[in-house]
Amino acid sequence: MQIRSRRLVVPLVVLLIAMVANSALVIQRGLDKPLESDAFYFLEIAKSLASGHGYTLRSETFWPDQPTMRRLPGWPMTIALFLQLCPAVNADAVARVVCVALNVAAAVLIATLTGGLTRRHLPALLAGALYAVHPVALHFAYLGLSEPLFLFLVLAGLLCFMRGLGCTVAGFAFLGLACLVRANFILWLGLAAAVTVAVLWRDKLKPSRSQLATCLLGVCIFLVPPGVWLQRNHRVSGHFPVLSTLRGQTFYGGNNSVSAYTPEYWGHWVFPNQVPGEIPMAELARTMSEVEVDDYYFRRGLAFIGENAGAMPLLLLGKFVRAYVPIPWKPRIETVVASGFRWLIYVTAALGLWAAWRQTPLFYRICLPSMFLANLAVVLLFYGYVRFAFAFEPFLLPYSGVALAYAWSRLGGTGRSSAGAVV
Repeated sequence: MQIRSRRLVVPLVVLLIAMVANSALVIQRGLDKPLESDAFYFLEIAKSLASGHGYTLRSETFWPDQPTMRRLPGWPMTIALFLQLCPAVNADAVARVVCVALNVAAAVLIATLTGGLTRRHLPALLAGALYAVHPVALHFAYLGLSEPLFLFLVLAGLLCFMRGLGCTVAGFAFLGLACLVRANFILWLGLAAAVTVAVLWRDKLKPSRSQLATCLLGVCIFLVPPGVWLQRNHRVSGHFPVLSTLRGQTFYGGNNSVSAYTPEYWGHWVFPNQVPGEIPMAELARTMSEVEVDDYYFRRGLAFIGENAGAMPLLLLGKFVRAYVPIPWKPRIETVVASGFRWLIYVTAALGLWAAWRQTPLFYRICLPSMFLANLAVVLLFYGYVRFAFAFEPFLLPYSGVALAYAWSRLGGTGRSSAGAVV
């Protein structure tokens, strides 16, 4: 009983830290402030769902009142559920509170995951606390973006994997649902299979029949949520496969003459209308459907790559730098602080990985590299952006916790001889 109580201390402390940090930000900036950018579109779809008008975007679109495929359903459906439960409350406030609550929960799950990986309380506490005060996480949560929900689902899946074979199928289910928040996460499945084969071959391990059967069932379960959404979009548009009609706009927005040759936008994204000589989207939408515009922009991006192959290495470098090198491109106090915090995570995680990788449970030695490869593929295919990198960075925090716990133990004079002792 006493041991179980001790195990609860770390999640409770992290919960308190996360609640204080998130609440302070909301109080400072205001709860009812209208959502902007992507969050605005998520909320508009959620309002449509909650009011019984279906999965449509009824404003700020060239295809009003038509079933939309531009935004994935995971986050709008989550918001819609709470809008129905709280019909009299300001919709922006509801979305923001739900997002902040998920961000708090993600901090607790990171602490729990780290505790399971390391079997130590201090790394778990430090990893959870790092996420709880992460400036980028706090910012995205306040903006009402989908990242906290994505992290919550993936962390829940990883925690299921950690509990053994009996919970593996549930883990795949959570990860499949995460594909309805970030479509490109579907790449993880194939990459995880490749990494699994490589690890098993290198370590000369042979999975049992029950392990193979469970993983095969898990793969099928993983594919159900994106499969249902693909079928819905096929029914709506007549095209297959379509996960999101933002694919072409995003692809062309990161592979064009502006992002390749203009220093200000190097490796980043521009709206296709900003590309010299490009036909405005409003004009395209007069004669094209949502899917057709998406396909048009995707082909434009492919054409640019084919015609500018010599520029691609430098453009790819720009994408990588924009995503993973924490440079405050527009220096302000908040961007400098956020960049410094990301450097802290990268440096400590590198030290923790060096010290603790061999002691890491097998499932995480498969999941972490495959998640990074999926994340890197998205960055290189589309463009470099902190939101893309953030979808992976929190999974490094267990190793940051290991490195910081080791530093703490050395400063505290406990005499631990290696970082591995903290694992």
